[in-house]
Amino acid sequence: MKRYRFFLLICLIVVCAIGSANAQQVRFSLDGGTSKPVGQNEDLLHWGFSVGGTVMFNIIDNLWIGGRIAYNRWGHDESEFVDRVTRLNLTDPDIHKGAGEALEVLPAVRLMTNYSTSPINFFLHGGAGLYVLNLQTKVSGFREIGEFNERVTDVLGDDVMRFGIQAGFGVLLGSPRFISVELFPAYNLIFNGQNHGNPFQYFTINLGVGLGI
Repeated sequence: MKRYRFFLLICLIVVCAIGSANAQQVRFSLDGGTSKPVGQNEDLLHWGFSVGGTVMFNIIDNLWIGGRIAYNRWGHDESEFVDRVTRLNLTDPDIHKGAGEALEVLPAVRLMTNYSTSPINFFLHGGAGLYVLNLQTKVSGFREIGEFNERVTDVLGDDVMRFGIQAGFGVLLGSPRFISVELFPAYNLIFNGQNHGNPFQYFTINLGVGLGI
């Protein structure tokens, strides 16, 4: 994990250094919205929320490079989760309230229109970097050990740091070089590494405000 953090830090420093040295303009945006896992975790996790921020440097014409940091949180569906605790052989299992979480730290690139005669602009967004994924939930109950029933506690799920990619598109109401409202849907794919099963997937739909300076 230290290698992941070091690699990501170097990437962010390089991206920001290149962007700030060559930028014609800088754009900041803050957004928030809804988030939902899909695929194998679709039934296990509820709809949740996402909040994030993006900084982009306009390098040439419609090309922007920068980075994005965002946080996602989802509640567990206990009715679906009960099926997964049967392997623990617990009597009266108690599933403690928990949540799934994902932190995104991603260098990113955008191709963005800049129509001078239209109040609506569009962009394509791509990013790749580090995801800190926490899907742990604590489960407790009683297990027969010899002649006694002993209360035990176990943790299901993973708390990992993984490489992932993000792809999305957006609509801007206003100019990307000034103040604008931003609608930004995105798809995220987190690779679980060798022999760790299927990748974790989720999508977000965010609404935010951007400022170009």
